Amino acid sequence: MKEFDKFWNSLPQEMQEYLKKCVKKSETEEQFISEIMVGDCPECGNSNTIDCDDIDGVEDPTLGLCKECGFFWCIECGSQLFSNFNCGHWKICEQCKESKDEFGFCGIMAWECEHIEEWLNKDAVATLENICAWCKKEIPEEAEVFGFGAKAKKGVNIKGKEGNIIPLLLIKTNREVSAIVVTKDSQAKKEGYDFMFMTCSQKCTKSLKTALNTETKLFDDVG
Repeated sequence: MKEFDKFWNSLPQEMQEYLKKCVKKSETEEQFISEIMVGDCPECGNSNTIDCDDIDGVEDPTLGLCKECGFFWCIECGSQLFSNFNCGHWKICEQCKESKDEFGFCGIMAWECEHIEEWLNKDAVATLENICAWCKKEIPEEAEVFGFGAKAKKGVNIKGKEGNIIPLLLIKTNREVSAIVVTKDSQAKKEGYDFMFMTCSQKCTKSLKTALNTETKLFDDVG
């Protein structure tokens, strides 16, 4: 008990408060471990999450799974995963020239590494190009993609974001969608649009258009 007290007192006050909070929120040992090692779901914010150490076919404690919405991600760097269980940030680590210990660790956590952050930014754009803006499902390479444009309301600042994919929070529906900010030389811009949205089906297109049309402070016209 004395050893525990010594260890506990050595922890920063913020860490002590965090651990106390985790204990209060957890009804079982599994929930407590999830609170400490996994945390809340990055997608829906629910605390009903687990690591994938005991999941057949995955068996990796560095991957997290939300039991509520099914979101699957790398706990180390926060990157969302789909069908690939091997997060791409490990390849960045392997190729890195930083000196490492016998376990291959350089001393910099994944979420603090500038090389991984750069990779995450590039990977996010490439990934979002293949994700439905409405339902968030992955669009297979051979599948038909549905796209349409929208004109931004005067005063909406998108300067310097041309060619990027940005998140837009739709207040009326409390939903975040991904929008492509068109470039000045694109056909969409010539047609008067500032954003392009990609969806996986006509159903998602209709739902997204309906939601966008309610955001009168963001858009003047939805194609």
